[in-house]
Amino acid sequence: MTLLATTALALSAVTARADIEILPLKQEVVVPTPVSENKPARASSTWGNGYEASKAFDGDTGTRWASAAGHKAGWIEVDLGKPETIFRTVVQEVSFPRVTKFTLEAQQPDGQ
Repeated sequence: MTLLATTALALSAVTARADIEILPLKQEVVVPTPVSENKPARASSTWGNGYEASKAFDGDTGTRWASAAGHKAGWIEVDLGKPETIFRTVVQEVSFPRVTKFTLEAQQPDGQ
């Protein structure tokens, strides 16, 4: 609610200027589908049914991967199927945040 009020005030101030014209967006902003979405995945361990590695890449923010109880270290892997250029990686822990450090690694087509 406060954010909307602040935005409205800022727009009102801008529209009062004759040298600035505010136009509506011509199209919706489309968020690209992650290259990892619904790709094969595996992990070092799994909490149990409903927390499989594939849940980390299913595009559903209501599901997640979880490592087995008591595990202090683990890994998760997704097979993109082909070489991809990655510009951004998002690691999101929504519930039960336990990760204090992570490493992002990539495997080249030659296996290295």
